[in-house]
Order: sequence, then C-alpha cells, then structure tokens
Amino acid sequence: MRPALTHQTPLPSPAMTSHSPSSSTVASKRSKSSSKEALYPSFADLPSSLVEIIMSRLVLKDNIRASAACKSWLDAAVFVRVVENPPWLFYMSKRGRSLKLVDPLKWKSYTLELPEIAKSTVCYSRDGWLLMHRSITKDFFFFNPFSLELINLPKFKAPYSEIAFSYPPTCDNCVVVALNFKVQQRVTIRTCHPGATEWITSVFPIQYQQFYNKTKIVYHNDRFYCFNMGRESLFSFHPSSRTWK
Repeated sequence: MRPALTHQTPLPSPAMTSHSPSSSTVASKRSKSSSKEALYPSFADLPSSLVEIIMSRLVLKDNIRASAACKSWLDAAVFVRVVENPPWLFYMSKRGRSLKLVDPLKWKSYTLELPEIAKSTVCYSRDGWLLMHRSITKDFFFFNPFSLELINLPKFKAPYSEIAFSYPPTCDNCVVVALNFKVQQRVTIRTCHPGATEWITSVFPIQYQQFYNKTKIVYHNDRFYCFNMGRESLFSFHPSSRTWK
C-alpha cells in the first residue's frame, strides 16, 4: 500500500531571501540616532549667531585657536575677527642715529639707521610722529620713523621745561606748546604750528614760586594739561583763546 502524498511548501533558497530592512526598522534606527544627538549635542551644531557672539568676545590669539575647531567655527571667527594694532615701543640711544622698534604683539624688534636724527633727542611722541630737538642748532623738528618724513619748525633758542603737540603735523589743527616754569611766579608759553615762521609768546602769573615734580603735558579736548604734583594742582592752556587756568 503506497503512502499518501502530502503537499510540502519548498524552503526558500538563499537567493530568494530578502535582506532589505523594513520601513519600521529604518524609522526605529533614525529615531534612536535623533535621540542620541539630542542627548549629546555637538558644539558644531550651535547657531551661527551664537558662535559669532562668542568669537567676538575673544582676544585675537584665542579667536585664531578656536577657529581650528570646525568649519562653522572658522567661518564665525573670521567674520568677527578684528586685527589688533597695539602701539609699538621704541628705544633710541641718547643723541644717536639708530632707532629700535619693538612690536609687543609679535615680540619682534627692528633697528633702523636714521642719519636724519643724529645728535637729536626725542621730546614728545604721538600718532607715529616724534618731536625732536637738535642739540647743536637748538631747534625742533617733526620726524616720522616709518615714512622718514621730516618737518622743520621755526628756530627756537629759548629755555623750556616741557613741550608737546596736539595732533600729527600733517593735520591743520596741529599746535606745538612749550612751557617754561623756570622764572618764579610766572609761566612762559610759546606756541607755533607747522609752516609758521615764528613762535608766539604769552606770559601768565602763577600763585606759587616754583613748579616742581610736574608731570608731562597731556592734550585733551582742545586743551593742554599739566599737573603740579608738589601743590596737587592741575593747570591747563587753551591755545586758540590763549587762556591759562
């Protein structure tokens, strides 16, 4: 007696097996990935406006370092970066002809040989210009060590205690002021400007017999200021109205 035949479903072959993930599996992986990013956010994902605010509060050295973190930080750092221009320091041997300049930001020094300033001393400096005094001829002149421009002033052979100028000599409102306190109970003030042919002199009485321990002259808001440390008194001179108080 023959056994009864039964219908069996053939097993799928390896070639017939499907390896494509279902839509539910893909959605599950994406959900896990988003949850992980939410729990562990990256600094690179910060809003660009916030990164720019952070970068703008950094000094130049830290700004450059932070810009190496990623592309978005680099863009923000460069966008708000402001290159600092600190003042340079200079040193000049007394009545020499060489000038040493020091860049404090890069810690580099440069030495310039300048025959124009031989046998001269620096009396005042401002905005890249030097007010210098020749020891032989006893006159003053402006000198720019960067452009090598030289501007002479009228002859000056009178005594002085302090001297200063308001603006660079290339400006129309540049005024040079020389104060002399060497005469008791009075101050002698001489002024001139680039292009003038002579100095203008004014004499003002002062209450004290002598100025001593005085500070350098400072120019601010159209006035020259000088502080008498001995009497703790502040004096000022207005060149336009030629008033002293």
